[in-house]
Parts: sequence; structure tokens; C-alpha cells
Amino acid sequence: MTTELQPTEILDRQDVRRYFLSILDSPMSSVEKYQCFIDFFDVAHRIHDELSATEYADTGATRESDTFVASSAAREAHLWDPSEVLEQTQRSIRSALEWLHRVHRDDGGWGYRHEPASVWATAHVILALLRADDELKFEFDRESHINEAIGWLDSNQSKWAILQPIPAGGQKTFEAALAIRALIRAEDRVDRVSGSLRDVVDKTVLGLVRGRNRDGAWHVRIGASLGAVEAWSDTGATSVASRAIAAWGRRGTNSGAWSQAIPSREVVDEALDWLIDNATEEGIWRRQFLAPDGRLEEVASVTKTCDAINALLTGCQFVGRDQSKEIETAVKWVLDQESLLLNDEGRIRGWGYNEAPQGTESADAKDSVRPDTELYEDYARKDLNCTCLALETLVRLDSVPLPALWANARWLIGLQQEDGEWREADTFRITSGLIHFCRRVKEELSRQVECEKSRR
Repeated sequence: MTTELQPTEILDRQDVRRYFLSILDSPMSSVEKYQCFIDFFDVAHRIHDELSATEYADTGATRESDTFVASSAAREAHLWDPSEVLEQTQRSIRSALEWLHRVHRDDGGWGYRHEPASVWATAHVILALLRADDELKFEFDRESHINEAIGWLDSNQSKWAILQPIPAGGQKTFEAALAIRALIRAEDRVDRVSGSLRDVVDKTVLGLVRGRNRDGAWHVRIGASLGAVEAWSDTGATSVASRAIAAWGRRGTNSGAWSQAIPSREVVDEALDWLIDNATEEGIWRRQFLAPDGRLEEVASVTKTCDAINALLTGCQFVGRDQSKEIETAVKWVLDQESLLLNDEGRIRGWGYNEAPQGTESADAKDSVRPDTELYEDYARKDLNCTCLALETLVRLDSVPLPALWANARWLIGLQQEDGEWREADTFRITSGLIHFCRRVKEELSRQVECEKSRR
């Protein structure tokens, strides 16, 4: 039995709100805009009726099928053109990759401005270059860059590998986990660059497992003597560590001895348990920080919730468990935190995310900061990086319509500098995120071609 399409419920959807605001902000005439409103509901009812007449009618998948309505209406109103979106995104990625080529360090790594090469930047470049399609037409030797980056990680094991003795202050969980994922993804090249690096990866995975807190989660540092905060398990650290261990467990080339020493499925399963247990009543995750008086405080966080979603998506697939309800709840909350971004003239620049959720003091504080101040630039940098994390998280979910993701990608692309860099933001990560989004758009175009063929 199907339900009637309720206009008020449709209008309350974030993707539909975005669609109508795009119509209002467009250069169309008033008559054309009004006609778009009529056309939208005509398309919505038609698609709803078509889906209701298929197998969806008996599965209760109306919520999933409704995600097609806004994107289909936007496409018919020429506000969502996957071919044009693909062209714009690829152009941005090419510019970013050219910038990455220009700032490649002589030692083989990558780093941020006025800083030496870092694990975080170098590993993200490896992942970006491996994900990028050949059709991007590289103006440099991609394989050479990947091999040099692997060589840099090999030469700088002290910055990420968890080996004994662990350096004073511990090893950063984020760097260790990201290096593991990059090297496993590039595994066919690793052995050509270094004969011992595979063994270092195995030992570092073992170090991650042994470096867990008693609750099955991770602190931001492995092996550090942190006194009172040693048991402070972090959502982000737990996410990256569990994803790295899942990647290692899926590899399929682990020796019997290593597989016995590292029970990857059990470890990831315990991490998922911790994440579920530490979600709030609303089904989201909080960021922890030390208050000036030394107390551990928490605040709802878009980035930590995205971290948790990524861990659940990867971990559940790896161990074979179902947390779809928890993922759906968290995704809905993240989408509800999306903010409309306007320029000085009040025109729409795009849609993005701020680390502090809407309605909090932290989010409201940004509105009171002058745009020409250093503090405002700090807020903008967080917005860019937070929007990038949201994009690379939501792009993994087919239930999130591509026009919604394009609103985020378009804002990121619009803030890219002429030289291909994102000033004061994580260009390395944004590039990798846009490449992932580009792949989703190509998949959408392929589906459209197949759909047209089936109609003939």
C-alpha cells in the first residue's frame, strides 16, 4: 500500500529547500520561476506514481525512492546537469593536481606552507593520485610522484610507524592510520620501492591494536604518558584507526602469523561497539576538549559525527553487521546542519558546514566576526575543511542525492584559487574528496545512459 505524496513533507526536505532557493536565486523571470514550482510538483507526483507501481511499493522503500524526486526535477529545470558538473569538477581537480605537482618537495613528500613535508599531506596525495582517473590527463608523471611519496614515508617512519621504542610523547594515531591506508592502497608499488615497508605496515597495525584503550577505542596518541587524560578515547582517532585495521584485514595477503596476532574483525567490531555506545541520545557524536579549569567537556560536532559515519560504513561492511538505522539517523542530522552561504550582496554562493552545529553559541559567534579579521579567516578555514569532510562522507551514501553533494562541491570549487590551491585549507584532502565526488557523478551519468537504453 502506497502513501500519498504530501507537499508539506516535500517542502521540508533539505534538498528540496536547496532546489527552490536555487530557483529564486537564478536569473529566471518571475513567470519562469513560478512555472518551475509547478513543474517540480508535476515531476514529483509522476516519479512517485511510477515508483509506487514498481517493486518499491511492496518494500516500504518510499524514503529511499523519494531522493530521486528533487534531483530529477532539478535536472528537468536545468539546474542539475551531471555532464556540466563533471566538467567543472574535473577542471578543478586538474588545477589542484597541477598545484600539487608544483609544490612537490625535493625529498619526495608534500607539506603545508612554511612547514616541512608531513605524513598527513603526503598520504592524502597518494590516495588522491591513486583514485584519479587517467582521463584527467596528467601533466606530470603520476607513477613517479606516487613512488617518491612512498619513498618519503619509508624514509620518515619515525613520524608515523608504531615501532618499539615508541618516541617520547607517543605516536599520532591519525598519521599512523592514514599512512597504513595509503600504503595498503598502493601495495603493488610498495614492494618495488622498499623491501621492508610491508613489514613496517604490519607492525604498525599491531601497534594500533595493542595501543587501544581498555574500552576498545583509541586516544589521539599511541603510547603516550598523558596522565589523567590517558583514558580519553576519541571518536576521530577511533574512526581512522578502525578503518586502517579494516583495510589491513581486507588485504588478503596477510601471513598466518600476522592474522593470528591481529584479530582484525574482533578489533573493528569492538570499535563499532564503542562508537554506538558513545553516541548521544540524538544519535550523533560530540567533540571533546579540556576546559580551562581542566574538566573534560563535550559539544555536538559535525566532524566527529562524520568520522563516526565513516567508521560505521567501513566497519559494518568489513565485519558484516547492520547499523543502518544509526547511520541514517546520523546522516539526517549532518544534512540538517548544512548552512546556506551568501555573498556580500545576499546571493547564494553555495551550501557548506561549520564545525559547530547550527543554533550553538560557537556557530552564532561567527556571524558577529568581521570578514576582514584573522579570526574570520580561521572560521572560514574550518568551514572549508568541515565541508570537505562532510562531502567525502556523504558521497559514500547512495541515499544522499548528488545535487545535494554538488551544492557542497560547488562551494569548495568556487573558493579555489587560480593557482589550484585552497588558501589556508587542506588542499590535499579537498582534492581527494572532489575526486571521490567526481566518481559518483560519472556513475550517475552511466546510470542515465543505461536508463535511456532500457526505455528504447
